[in-house]
Amino acid sequence: MGWVSEWIQKGLTFLREVRAELERVTWPTREAIVGGTLAVIFVSGVLTLYIWIADLLVSRIIALLMR
Repeated sequence: MGWVSEWIQKGLTFLREVRAELERVTWPTREAIVGGTLAVIFVSGVLTLYIWIADLLVSRIIALLMR
């Protein structure tokens, strides 16, 4: 049964270390999260528009070549 208490002790040590690490984390502010989210949405929209236009051009060029 010694391995059970050793296993429990290792688990408790792990949880203490996790808690200590979480206390050292610098969490982002709400403004940083909102700003990052808006940047991702904007870049996604620009890339979507670019891919859509590129797809239209390529499909028209292929349609012209297939005539």
